[in-house]
Amino acid sequence: MGYQYKCACCNQSVEAAAKTCPSCGSHAIQSPFGFWHFCILTCLGVSFAVALSDIYFKEQDDRSMGIPKVSSNILGPIQHS
Repeated sequence: MGYQYKCACCNQSVEAAAKTCPSCGSHAIQSPFGFWHFCILTCLGVSFAVALSDIYFKEQDDRSMGIPKVSSNILGPIQHS
């Protein structure tokens, strides 16, 4: 089973190399991959938002418990002594 391109006007199957629909002459050819691209990008966006919110709430919990923030600077201990 191959992927079928469809005409947006009359919903007829169109060959991948066709520039116009043979039935109605429309140039609006829909790719079968558009929906999958949308789903993948949406999933990536949601996972990114969840990861950022997890980092944010972890930081808020650390601040509320009074845990000092660990310095990522290599010279931090030397500068404070």
